[in-house]
Amino acid sequence: MPHDVFVSYSVKDKVVADAIVARLEADSIRCWVAPRDVVPGADWGESIINAIESSRIMVLVFTSSANASPQIKREVERAVDKDVYTIPIRIENIEPTKSLEYFISTSQWMDAFPPPMEAHLDFLAKTVKAILAGRPPPLLSPPPEPPKKPPLPLGRWIVLAAVILLGALGSWYVATHRPPAPGPVAIETPTPPPVPPSRSRRRVFPVRAKQICRRPKKPGKERSAMLS
Repeated sequence: MPHDVFVSYSVKDKVVADAIVARLEADSIRCWVAPRDVVPGADWGESIINAIESSRIMVLVFTSSANASPQIKREVERAVDKDVYTIPIRIENIEPTKSLEYFISTSQWMDAFPPPMEAHLDFLAKTVKAILAGRPPPLLSPPPEPPKKPPLPLGRWIVLAAVILLGALGSWYVATHRPPAPGPVAIETPTPPPVPPSRSRRRVFPVRAKQICRRPKKPGKERSAMLS
């Protein structure tokens, strides 16, 4: 069964190739991609050649991996030889090698950057459908930017500013009127009385008062003194 589009890609770019196939087939564009459409047991090279010759368009997923692939070069060469319309879609901002540039230098390039990828795939689908219908492809132009959100009305801006202002005032009030946190309680420890310096103590004995005793005079001596 003939297909509309042959997708040529490097094995390292299978995720991108699957996304392209899914987007084109969502618009009922029949795609041929290996290894999905290779009949089990069939010769791989022969299947590739037959698919290219029976397709009307080749979509080349152009990356650094495809740029260095000899298999991609052979597929593009067969497409040019069979006069198959070739659409190189660049996933990376690189230039083709001279051997590959020889075959695709006259083709109109499509860049799938910058993101989003979905916008570029939509444009690719429109281009493929136009070529299949015999119409000129649409002019290449950067994909439309995603719609921007409409600006808020003046009243909403005022309400938003008031809410922000009230929030700031509330934060300031709470910060300035917050009671001080209780600090640690100081526990006074009684200071022990100072200890006097140690002195060598002497033993003091009590002194007894001396008693003055007078001996009584003998009466004979007193009388002799009087008589004399």
